[in-house]
Amino acid sequence: MNQYSATPFGGRTNDANGNLTIAGSEYYIYDYRNQLLGAYHFDGSGFTQTFGAKYDCFGRRIEKTGTNATSRYYYAGAQEIEEQDDTDATVATYVWAMTWMNCSPPTGAASATSSTPTTWAASARSRQLRRRGGAIPLR
Repeated sequence: MNQYSATPFGGRTNDANGNLTIAGSEYYIYDYRNQLLGAYHFDGSGFTQTFGAKYDCFGRRIEKTGTNATSRYYYAGAQEIEEQDDTDATVATYVWAMTWMNCSPPTGAASATSSTPTTWAASARSRQLRRRGGAIPLR
């Protein structure tokens, strides 16, 4: 395994499964599936949580909490189909297909501010509807 016991930035500790548990003043907690549940920063007097995650019974991450925001994830089978923020507003909607396909954008969806040609495609390898020149989250 690629595990450092020390770096110029501080010591490193791994658990029996190879998960990084301590890196300097950062501490990491994992579940029985070796999925990261939380990251904590120790400032000398106490711990502050910097990352948290919740998983469903299928091992899919359903919630991620950072220092300033929370994201929730929704699935259709194994594919993530939507991401919402802590106010339940949709941040991104994902499109999945079995193969590459050409599709037309919704009426009025062509970018008025971009000179990029509007070539649209979606695939199982792509998590978002993509336009030539960048990913476009669907709403």
